[in-house]
Amino acid sequence: MESALKYMKTQPDTVPPFVDVSTCDNYLQLYHQYTELILELEKVKKQMEDVKLQIGNDVMNMTKAYFHNAKFASQSGIRGAEPIYKQLKMNYAVGRNSKKVSV
Repeated sequence: MESALKYMKTQPDTVPPFVDVSTCDNYLQLYHQYTELILELEKVKKQMEDVKLQIGNDVMNMTKAYFHNAKFASQSGIRGAEPIYKQLKMNYAVGRNSKKVSV
């Protein structure tokens, strides 16, 4: 594109009348600016995805701590803790603590 525009500017007699060289030049500049903007937006997107993952990890740690607290409260006989623990167990219990659901 750049080389064609260069010829259009240096040899205007080869440019057809329906082609506006200044508009073409402006569009080429915009094209390059959009390319730069897209690269910057991709960087911001990556940073936002990283932050989202960190937030998800943080909230998982906090809610898992709540699950363990509900488990201990249930084992200690705290009223109302058992239904909470049973409900959350299917989401947080893993490994030896989880039971396979038969289909």
